[in-house]
Amino acid sequence: MSNQEPLKIDTKTVSPNLRTYLEFVRLVESLAVDEKAFSELVHEEAEFREYPNLLNKNGQTRNYTASLEGLKTAGLILSEHQFEIVGYAEDGEQVVVEKIWTGKMVQDIGRLKKGQELKAYICAFVECKDDKIYRHRTYDCYEPLA
Repeated sequence: MSNQEPLKIDTKTVSPNLRTYLEFVRLVESLAVDEKAFSELVHEEAEFREYPNLLNKNGQTRNYTASLEGLKTAGLILSEHQFEIVGYAEDGEQVVVEKIWTGKMVQDIGRLKKGQELKAYICAFVECKDDKIYRHRTYDCYEPLA
C-alpha cells in the first residue's frame, strides 16, 4: 500500500518484523546513538547496502559496526531529520518500506550548506533474522540540490 501521505501505523497490530523496522527508523531519527537499543533491533551480522545516488555516487555497504558509526556521523551533519512512511508490504521475513526522508544540514559539507534542507524518496528492502534487521538495502532518490 502506498499513497504518498504519511501512514498512521499502529505498531501493536503489525507484524514483529515491521514493528522492529519502525522502531529502528525512530531510533535513527532521534540522532542519539543508543548502542543498546541498536543491538536490540539490528543483528550482529547485519549488512546495510545503500545503492548509488545523488549524494553517494558509488553507494556503500556497511556492517553492524560501520552502521553504528554512520549514526554517529549523521548526528554531526544533521540538525534534524525524519522519515515519513508512505507505504509498506511484507512477505515472510522481508519487509519493503517506501518512505520520504527530510533532513537539515547543521554544517557546510562540500556543496551542501548549513541550514539546507534535503529530501529523498526511499525504498528499503529489509530482511529480518532472529527478530532483528539482518539485511537492509536502500534505493535513495534525492530531489535536486540547490
